[in-house]
Amino acid sequence: MTTHQLIAKIDELAFEGKDYDEIKAYVKQMTKDEEVLKPALIHIDRALIDYAMAKRERGKTVQQMLLGGTLLLLGIIFTVFTYFKLEQQGYFYVWIGAIVSGALRYSPSIGQEKGLNKVRKRVKIGMIRTVIRSTIFS
Repeated sequence: MTTHQLIAKIDELAFEGKDYDEIKAYVKQMTKDEEVLKPALIHIDRALIDYAMAKRERGKTVQQMLLGGTLLLLGIIFTVFTYFKLEQQGYFYVWIGAIVSGALRYSPSIGQEKGLNKVRKRVKIGMIRTVIRSTIFS
């Protein structure tokens, strides 16, 4: 098994919720080659951290979807309510802001990267910011 294949499998196992010892045992079982084993063992920590961060991101996504669904529903309810209430006067209010912002927040795919790539991108940005701060303030 190549290093690339092993690292892909480590990512898969981490996202299945396996712990460090289970993944380490699997890696040692799959290869005895030191040149493949060493980078794979180092990658286990990164994969577990990525999994924890992705899990947290999923929680944020669910919150955004709930907020978006609520805004969308309120916008539709108020629009229908004002339509029937003010119909005789010849006008009604369309709660377009609530409907559009609710629809945008409800859909997790609009304007958002998915999964592990999003997490890794944020980690890299955070590390770059840390290096810049330490360079400026040292």
